[in-house]
Amino acid sequence: MRLCPQNTESIQIAPDELKNRIREYWNRPETRAPHTSRFGTKSEMVAWKTYLHNEFKDEKLRILDVGTGTGFLSISLAELGHQVVGIDLSEGMISFAKKVADERGLNIDLVVGDAESLDFDNDYFDVVVSRWVLWTLLDPEKAISEWMRVLKPGGRAYEFGVARSEKRDGLCQQIKQNLGFFLIMALERKDPRLIQSSYGKDLNGKGLEKRLPLHYSNTNSNDNEWKFFENQGFVDLTTTLMKEVDMHRKKKGMPLQHKLAWGNYDKIMTYCLSGRKPVRD
Repeated sequence: MRLCPQNTESIQIAPDELKNRIREYWNRPETRAPHTSRFGTKSEMVAWKTYLHNEFKDEKLRILDVGTGTGFLSISLAELGHQVVGIDLSEGMISFAKKVADERGLNIDLVVGDAESLDFDNDYFDVVVSRWVLWTLLDPEKAISEWMRVLKPGGRAYEFGVARSEKRDGLCQQIKQNLGFFLIMALERKDPRLIQSSYGKDLNGKGLEKRLPLHYSNTNSNDNEWKFFENQGFVDLTTTLMKEVDMHRKKKGMPLQHKLAWGNYDKIMTYCLSGRKPVRD
């Protein structure tokens, strides 16, 4: 009797397994290193804190930072006097954020948590913030629905992201990227593939990033983020370009090999998408 070969086209990586791969990826020291070493210059942090202060004025708010990563937003907000809780799927990122917070003498509740399933009561926070996180999630719209749930009526959610003013696809960009990878290996003695945002491949050999709806390689995520906010009932939506933040970020410069490999940071714009939870009648 001849058995038919298994049809791998029908085999999928389970969501729990993919989430574990995402967690393991961000826990890897070689993945975290570029992020922890770029915590932000003093002038860049001042620009962020100025923006946040202009948003919240002198109110002292209870704020949730979803996907806190290095703790950049949590620490900036705590230094402005807010009561901050920061969560992240990666134990390694939480450990780094705690170290920085302790060095600055800040009392921040930093815990491991899942952006798509928040362990907080309804109507608990005044504000929810998130920086460069939605593109990493399996179900970003579910995460946004959780933000709506834990916000108090009238509270606001803030999603900080980046948009490129140049495309990163096509033959020309692929040549630039490969040249950048070669120069990184030659000049820095590093394998750039270890710090790419790659969660591996499925059984069909396809990159698992394709399972992430807002991954930067898949779609125009900016339009879809707005749609997801609307779908979950947020009102008074606004998008703001953070020009002061970008001005100070660009002053740091970037080695040529990294501009080729990852895209020129001068061509990236930081923005804030925010929306308000309606007040109940």
